[in-house]
Amino acid sequence: MLKSFSMRKLLVAIFFVAVCSNLFAQEFNADRFAFEAVIAASKDKGDGNYEIQLLDLDSKSDKTWFVYTWNASKESGKKIFKSVTYYQFKCAFLATCEEADGNKNLVLKIGDSIASRQVNADGSQIEGGTDIQKIAYNWSNSPTSRMKNLKEIVDAVAKNITDALARQDDGRLDALVEFLCDNGNLAHIDTDTLGILATRHKELCSVPAVIARLKTEKSEMWFKDYLEKISDAPFRNTFKLFTVKESDVAEYKYRAEFYCPVYKVYSYTKEDKELAENLAYINGDREEKPPMQRRKEALRQANMGSSNPVLVKFYTNDAKFIDLNKNDSVEVSGKFKKFNALGLVQDILSIDVYE
Repeated sequence: MLKSFSMRKLLVAIFFVAVCSNLFAQEFNADRFAFEAVIAASKDKGDGNYEIQLLDLDSKSDKTWFVYTWNASKESGKKIFKSVTYYQFKCAFLATCEEADGNKNLVLKIGDSIASRQVNADGSQIEGGTDIQKIAYNWSNSPTSRMKNLKEIVDAVAKNITDALARQDDGRLDALVEFLCDNGNLAHIDTDTLGILATRHKELCSVPAVIARLKTEKSEMWFKDYLEKISDAPFRNTFKLFTVKESDVAEYKYRAEFYCPVYKVYSYTKEDKELAENLAYINGDREEKPPMQRRKEALRQANMGSSNPVLVKFYTNDAKFIDLNKNDSVEVSGKFKKFNALGLVQDILSIDVYE
């Protein structure tokens, strides 16, 4: 009989070495992180028949845990559980980076459980006429004992990630910016890795929280050098409008202002009792939430009431800003010019962006 599927069991399958085996390895650019590609792949829904759900990552060791979900039927030519009925499947993966002789290799590991459920062709729940006829929309799982049958799935996952690794930096940048705009996600990235990313991708200055964290946690000399490198860097992000004023810079008519909440505590520390308790997902009998969701909740708890808004001041000659209302979502596109702080206080007060 198939056992009920849970996220906890899915993750436990990955964490024990007996359950994982290397199925794929591919060399990639030594200047890139494997987790960048997984983040990019998770944003690419492809043809709608698959989805990568990012669960958790450790940027220091470049390990990323995620779930791959796909739809299949007999007609689709999939080799697993052939049926005239449509099925949806998901399986856990670990993507990591192994270095040898100056080269990096992407290594994918797969858990030993594969979950399945009957669905409509589009993956939605099947509606039945009576309780007896109704098909449960619950996951059931069984072992992936016949690994050869999973080869096409592993190849598909590997292709998604390696394609993202092979793209030019701009191909992954939008997904990375979107990911780091979430303060909960930002806690996944250790400060040194964030510094490397921010130097490599100057467009990360588009995320006020990134600049604020680097200003707070990196050395003064490092940050001074960083500011020189990102002067006039492309800036593009979407914010909610606060107000529009007359510009105090001669060559621009308007100054649109946007407040962005930035949390004072960024880095995740296992020593913190409350945070560590939220990450105890292998031990205990309680039903577990996905790691990323727990991490976000823990971060919110730790930073409750400690947000520090940063004002993005966008200088423009575009008259459309006059007619915008407060809280309208607006894409700001221009060049990073400078940040403003008060005296010796480390907190960034505002960021100037020129059209």
